[in-house]
Amino acid sequence: MKNNYCLYSTIFPKSKKYFFDFIKSVNQQTEINFKLVLCLNGTSLNKKQLSAIKVPYSLVKCDLPMNKARVYALKKILNFFSHIVLLDSDDYMSLDRIDLVKKNIKKNDFLVNNLYIFSNLKKKPKQWLNIRNNKKINLKDIKNQNFIGLSNFSVSTKALKKIINKIDYNLVALDWCIAKLLLIYGYKGIYKKQIKTFYRQHDDNVSNLKNFSKKQIINDYKNKIENFQYFQKFGIHTTKEIEVLKSNYLKLKNQKKKIYFKIH
Repeated sequence: MKNNYCLYSTIFPKSKKYFFDFIKSVNQQTEINFKLVLCLNGTSLNKKQLSAIKVPYSLVKCDLPMNKARVYALKKILNFFSHIVLLDSDDYMSLDRIDLVKKNIKKNDFLVNNLYIFSNLKKKPKQWLNIRNNKKINLKDIKNQNFIGLSNFSVSTKALKKIINKIDYNLVALDWCIAKLLLIYGYKGIYKKQIKTFYRQHDDNVSNLKNFSKKQIINDYKNKIENFQYFQKFGIHTTKEIEVLKSNYLKLKNQKKKIYFKIH
């Protein structure tokens, strides 16, 4: 199992329309020694989609709530690989991503790479993260906010095995939960600026980094409150932060005026 890498993604009915953009960046990776594992959650791939896959692959099938499906599939494949590179099926990645992850994860337990956002408009993707290259990630970095997603994250299975049964798949921000647990249990993470994931912005995103409606901000408050409450049992005390979030949540929820923010 030494240096046996897997690229993992979950496909949902709504993400299938982006499948060919996704698989193109998978097929064209400069590093070819990896296996693609796709979790088909409540959906399937047609012959055309299957024939578009040009790398070794396997399928995991289930019909579960979104994050429960992800945890279910990850548990199934943990014992077959040394490392898992994750990519959401509505996103794509730079063609050297797997190669660079292999070269840079080295003595770390997980690696977080750069994130570029784009929409369906044919505009140049915009760099979203502005973090110092080679930064060692610590719990303080992600205590109150998160920059680690399931599309710019790679992890050793040795580390993931230790925390997988502590993951609460009812939390919307599953990526944030996984990253916090890894750091709580002493695992090491590093940020690599030169490795790129392209994060698609659309209405079905759990976290939309470009447009913020009132509904999205309210959901963000709820997700943070749930995350903070869950991690209090691990000794991360955020009582004051929870009180502020709850107050802001109620104020915004009761506000009748429509609000909408857009980042250009």
